[in-house]
Amino acid sequence: VTYWKALDLSDRLVYGLSNGNPSGVFGRLSPELRDKVRKPVWVKSLQPSGGRISFVTDAPAIRLRAQFLPDQTSWHHMPRTMQFGFDLYVNGKFFRNLSNEGTGYDFDRVIELQAPRGNNEIKLYLPLYSQIENLHIFIPTDARYHSPKNDPGKHVIWYGTSLTQGCCTSNPGMSYPAIIARHLDHDFLNLGFDGNGSGEPEVAEVIAQLDTPLFILDYWANTSLAGWENTLPQFIRILRKAHPRTPIVIITPLFNNIREEADDVARRSFAFQYQERLGDDHLHGVDGMELLGSDDAAGSIDGIHLNALGHWMVATRLSAQLQEKLPTLFAPN
Repeated sequence: VTYWKALDLSDRLVYGLSNGNPSGVFGRLSPELRDKVRKPVWVKSLQPSGGRISFVTDAPAIRLRAQFLPDQTSWHHMPRTMQFGFDLYVNGKFFRNLSNEGTGYDFDRVIELQAPRGNNEIKLYLPLYSQIENLHIFIPTDARYHSPKNDPGKHVIWYGTSLTQGCCTSNPGMSYPAIIARHLDHDFLNLGFDGNGSGEPEVAEVIAQLDTPLFILDYWANTSLAGWENTLPQFIRILRKAHPRTPIVIITPLFNNIREEADDVARRSFAFQYQERLGDDHLHGVDGMELLGSDDAAGSIDGIHLNALGHWMVATRLSAQLQEKLPTLFAPN
């Protein structure tokens, strides 16, 4: 018989959420911001995409118990492994995905770590597209744990759409912001809001309050051409007022075959012309076609959303561009 004790899931073990784990809510925006953003943005923020629990333990096994908010939509183009699953990494390497078979919303699993004796670093990626009601992690009563000793520093802030949030990859750890964070060894906060990355100034004001070494704006897919041209300059002005010298990266449209090509060409042109006109040395444009081009259609599941291959392609190519454009932040390997 194994007797278990629960980990204290306080701020020191929780990463990738804006303020840790207040009152057991694994959300990406602080509770006081609820009335400062549109309701759909707030609801999407309760899906903890990019959230991670990280700790070091000498336990040979862990127990994971979770309850999801019932009656959540199960999307036909999203696997349950990422929508209602957890990714477990041990000592920096993927170990396995943990998810329920069928349609259950309760989860209770014991995982033998199969790791070397002694201390091992555990990292658990939270689901990308479901709201967690309760989450508990247990280790045997005679085991010990502590927070990771390495400080990941301030988190890079991503703002975007369903693409950023992780639709429609296979696993919680396989969104391109998560892959890039592992490639370049940094913390991150994923503020991708499915269907609601519209570039509204209220969200810009919220994001501008956060401390970060880098903003990445990745919201082209939820705006019209006119909306992109109207919101992008204002969004950047709001960030610049609070962060005069913080680097900002703008990602322009990736290849997709369901939108008007001329509109996406115009979006790219506007972003790069605006960057040049502004003369801001800390503003960087990334051509989305260099991240996912017309020869990479197999990286999409429906013509615009990315499968795991597409997320890997974007992550690999964008990692290289970030190292080139921002060598003081991301030293080349």
